[in-house]
Amino acid sequence: MERVSVGDLVGRALLIKVALLAVVVAAAVHDPGESPYLGAREGDAHDIVWYLGRGYDAPAYQGLAETGYYDRFSRNYPLGFPLLVRAVDVLTGNRQTAAVLVANVSSLLAVALFIALARRYTRDRAALTLATIFFACTPGVLAFGTVAYAESTYVLVSMLGWWAYLRAEQRGHPEPDRHQAADDEPARARGWLLLAGVLFGASIMVKHLAGPVLLMLAWVEGRRVLRAAPSERARTLGDALAVGWVVLPVAWYFWWKFSAHGMADLQGDIWRMRFQFLGGVPSMLGLNDPIYITQIVVTLPLALLLTIKLRAVDGRLALLALLLLLEAYSFTGIAAQSITRYTWAIWPLSLGVLTLADRATGWALCGVMFLVSLWCALGHVLGTAAF
Repeated sequence: MERVSVGDLVGRALLIKVALLAVVVAAAVHDPGESPYLGAREGDAHDIVWYLGRGYDAPAYQGLAETGYYDRFSRNYPLGFPLLVRAVDVLTGNRQTAAVLVANVSSLLAVALFIALARRYTRDRAALTLATIFFACTPGVLAFGTVAYAESTYVLVSMLGWWAYLRAEQRGHPEPDRHQAADDEPARARGWLLLAGVLFGASIMVKHLAGPVLLMLAWVEGRRVLRAAPSERARTLGDALAVGWVVLPVAWYFWWKFSAHGMADLQGDIWRMRFQFLGGVPSMLGLNDPIYITQIVVTLPLALLLTIKLRAVDGRLALLALLLLLEAYSFTGIAAQSITRYTWAIWPLSLGVLTLADRATGWALCGVMFLVSLWCALGHVLGTAAF
């Protein structure tokens, strides 16, 4: 069967981005906005750069890129994305331009990497095309990969970690739960496992949302060790440590954030945010606002459907998606109001599209995702909660 061209699919993703950008810029020109959530233009930044780099969290990321943590508000954020912005700022000489550039390049690279990952799970050209377009339309890649946010960078780094993890296995269709005993499996490449651990840790430094990846790894690697034959247990345990060592620096990082920076108090004071298992849905419904109720109706059933579908692709990714969903839906306050943003930064969900039997339904879902992305992008460019 003819392989689908990576360049062709990335080109389509670029056209989708341009379509969203045209609407967003037209809206910003029509309504420059007086919202207190819009930041000032930096220096000689182009109008389009200012529109994309001014809303909500974007100015905070740019401030972090310049000075590091500078006030209580800034201490909520990890430094991964700002450090990339600082590096690119050396080339651009303008932080807003650098932030917009990092977000947009990350989103297009993420599309190319998604294609590479999806090819490991299917040879069906139509399914691959549909899943890629769906992925390119999700708010985590499209909306927040066009405005100067960290989501697309987080998605890219997280997928790079999974790519390295699969490379360590040297298998085209990894399904460890359905294969023979661990002692019959080929040895994994320890170097790739070490790299995967580094990248998984880096994804948490870009977006705290990535934290549950460590729980998924603990479950998967723990099962490997327990199911290994006695003669192979030492090797299997070594593999688990190679990818799982990252839990130590990540644990230290969160201890530092919660002790030195008082992150729990900051989240409560600034965001009115607290952890409550599955408390996000009632928190949003309690607002009695049609906008947020619509988010639940459009997002939650579709995310659950794709998680179920994902089990047929890779059970480990289905577990990761479920853990990320449980995390996203277990915070109240401002975090609950951002459920659409957090849900559609869970990149494995898009691989669930590979198993959709009805392609017409799949293309309809792509349209829904584009409209949701447009809604998210407009809200952040205009400084409104939603549009």
